[in-house]
Amino acid sequence: MAAASSTKIVPQILDGEDDYKDWSVRVKTYLLSKDLWDVVESEPPEQEGVGDFKAWRKNNAEALHAIQLSCGPRTFPSIRDKANAKAAWDTLETLFNREKRRGDWCKAKEFLTQLPGAITATDSMGNTALHKATYKGNKQIVEELVQLMTEKQLETKNNSDETALTIAAAENIKIVECLVAKNKKLLGIAQDGSQLTPILIAAKNDRWDIVRYLYSVTPLEDLKPDKGPWGSELVCYCLQAKQFGIHVKHSLSVVDVRINVQNQENEQGDQRNSTDLGLLQGLSSWLSEFLGINHIRNLKLHHVRSREILDMVRVLIKDLNNEEMMANRGLRDTVLLAAQNGIVELVTTVCKARPKLLDGMYGKPIFHRAVECRQENVYSLIYGIGKKYDVATLKDNSGNSMLHYAGMLSPLEKLNGIAGPALQMQRERQWYKEVESIVVTASEASPFDEHILTAARLFTENHKELHKKGEKWMKATSSSYTVVNALIVTIMFAAAFTVPGGNNPETGYPIFLNKKLFMVFIVSDAISLFSSATSALMFLGIHISRYAEDDFLTFLPTKMITGISTLFISIVAMMVAFSSALFMMLQHKSLIITPIIAFASVPVIYFIWMHFPLLFEIFLSTYGGGLFDKKCKRWI
Repeated sequence: MAAASSTKIVPQILDGEDDYKDWSVRVKTYLLSKDLWDVVESEPPEQEGVGDFKAWRKNNAEALHAIQLSCGPRTFPSIRDKANAKAAWDTLETLFNREKRRGDWCKAKEFLTQLPGAITATDSMGNTALHKATYKGNKQIVEELVQLMTEKQLETKNNSDETALTIAAAENIKIVECLVAKNKKLLGIAQDGSQLTPILIAAKNDRWDIVRYLYSVTPLEDLKPDKGPWGSELVCYCLQAKQFGIHVKHSLSVVDVRINVQNQENEQGDQRNSTDLGLLQGLSSWLSEFLGINHIRNLKLHHVRSREILDMVRVLIKDLNNEEMMANRGLRDTVLLAAQNGIVELVTTVCKARPKLLDGMYGKPIFHRAVECRQENVYSLIYGIGKKYDVATLKDNSGNSMLHYAGMLSPLEKLNGIAGPALQMQRERQWYKEVESIVVTASEASPFDEHILTAARLFTENHKELHKKGEKWMKATSSSYTVVNALIVTIMFAAAFTVPGGNNPETGYPIFLNKKLFMVFIVSDAISLFSSATSALMFLGIHISRYAEDDFLTFLPTKMITGISTLFISIVAMMVAFSSALFMMLQHKSLIITPIIAFASVPVIYFIWMHFPLLFEIFLSTYGGGLFDKKCKRWI
């Protein structure tokens, strides 16, 4: 190990086990030369003789200081709390002196050989010596103990139902290799409580290097369904962690999922280091990471691997009969979960293999869940079904149609993604109207939750609070804009009669009447005045609206769009009028005019920055392409 640095005491600080032998000789020589070694060898004196204790304390401080200065940043923490030089020296010797550790182990080994029962003796927690060595990660001791133990003894569990391999699987691949080499039966021993095997524990702790090794030595038969849920759980852990290095093999009626045991990143790193172009490759790798290319490549890889797994699932479920499908609750829940999260590809692939999933033969209909969770991408699939009206009029086990679910309030996470209660209410109404247009039997909707409510009344009851918030939001927003409009109307009306430069006392006409800039001033002033007045009337119309549920669809949003747009035009025209007036009065003072004009653009820019996102969202939500893809191609 290369020295991190040097000191005046030793040329090489102690920063690991490889440095200890030379370090200890040099430090000892230094302490001997300063007549301080006795402090390291002897016990601290009692404080009976004041003079002797003061002398010892001085020597101890010098010796301890010398030892501390000779330790590196990774070593010093182990002696930070040591108050005397002897304790510090003994601690370092225990940590790094291989000969001393080897001597201690020889004594322990001799003891274990003479008393064979001691090797399986347990403490109050049921831990054997092997368990404790594994907990501490002491590979050397584990190797020695494994040589002394039988295969059966390696299978001993502590009070937590853990074998030594179960403990090692969470963090230490070297110990895992040592234990598996002695007894491969340990691979199939699970904890009684959690039912986790070593490979599942490694996956749960994100130790994919250990997972790859354990998979390479685990018989494939142990991961098949008839042996237990461990194979499927391993696949689940891999999918959750996006470990998609898999090989899918389909043979007859058996599907094997194999984890890619090669660590591609390590291989690529070795290749980079072994070539003369390592620097350029490293730079290329850094640029790829910085520019997000690696992220895009990983997303693409994840999609390809997910597609392979999905194809495998499709092949499996295609051959299942109705009884097996009814019993396979996991598959039904998976499809409903996919509809809940908007995973269109999974829904279409599985439903193509088992069309009966669409009509709710095996549980709740998929489109009911899509409406309930407001997943427009999944719901749009209904337009690609040949008999969409048959599917649309289906009811769940409680007799509720899709329209009942449209009458329920959206999930909170969906509403939070929409700006303002009024737009949230608009989105809810859009969903209801869209589902209503397909559900032809809406007027004959069944009761919901034992309450005699039609779907329309259900919508009203569930959205009563949101309706009130939407009305309050619209009025508060329009009031804020009305104040600005009133101010602009007042200013621009007055400006029309107090023109720049004043009027000719003889004719009464403006002095700058024949100048082009004056016409710009008058026209922009008029535009600002009329636009502001129009905007004020629009916002006044919002205040006196009746706020019916359907008003949130287009009527109220259109008034808001018109009001904000005309207010923006009014502000721009006002700034143009202001700028043209300055040009007329200060036409020969360009040094003054230029910065003033620049500052005049600040209100316009600020208005765009603050209010255009809202205007754009309202416009897109009201007059955009719509939530639903009604041109969805026929897929089933």
